[in-house]
Amino acid sequence: MQSVVSGKVDISESMSSYIAASFIYSKLGIDVKFERYLKRIKTGQYSIADIYIPSRDTAIEVKSLAHGNSALKGVIQSSIYKEQCSKSLLFMQKPRRDELAKGIVNFADGHGVGVIFLSNTPKMCSQEIVTKVTGGCPDPFNSWQTRRYSTTRENIIENSKTEAIKDYMTKLDCIINDRHQELFEFALKPSEDVEGFSAKYSKST
Repeated sequence: MQSVVSGKVDISESMSSYIAASFIYSKLGIDVKFERYLKRIKTGQYSIADIYIPSRDTAIEVKSLAHGNSALKGVIQSSIYKEQCSKSLLFMQKPRRDELAKGIVNFADGHGVGVIFLSNTPKMCSQEIVTKVTGGCPDPFNSWQTRRYSTTRENIIENSKTEAIKDYMTKLDCIINDRHQELFEFALKPSEDVEGFSAKYSKST
């Protein structure tokens, strides 16, 4: 039987956010928040978590297939979230270079940040298929994103120009739920005991 997932499908950060949110909803029943403002941080006026889980006080930074500095910046941003949240995570497509993936995990470990890699992606997430099924929108997960997973899903269905979108969204959520062991690599658990970015580097010497 032909596989429905692949390690060669590159997706946007907004679609990565949807995949993570769908998994959290199916496994924990939590309707996560997107683009959550975190106030009263020392490193800036505010920060915005890509995903926030209120009941777990957990913020998640989402990256697409980042390279080098971009991936490490994701760890730093996740660590900054620790100023306002109990736990923080980095969720991203797994780099194709093992050395970079290991470096991200080691760097995150030193900053108390958890890491979840998206090792494989549903093939139906390709831009060509998404554009066709929405009737012309290449990134509906960004264009029609709302503040929550459930309303984002409804918004994508409502704004798309084809009837096929309903079956598409249902099938996508099913694949994320049923094939999660093929999709996700839980590389590192977050640590509340390890200091975040601000606490680690703002101490006087």
